[in-house]
Amino acid sequence: MIGEKASVEGAVSSFLGMWSSTLVFLPIGLFLTIKATSDSSLLNSESWIKGLNKIRNLLTGHKFENK
Repeated sequence: MIGEKASVEGAVSSFLGMWSSTLVFLPIGLFLTIKATSDSSLLNSESWIKGLNKIRNLLTGHKFENK
């Protein structure tokens, strides 16, 4: 409804108003589908901590160890 309302008010083009929800939810849906098909532990805190540490290592250039 937000995209349709913005389109009617002229804030965005009608094309973008129609497809805005798809542009938002498509990456989320693809991510969840990939995680579900690979039996990944999406809610496992250890896997999130490892992933965040990898990102932090890439950004800072340091190696942090898990305790």
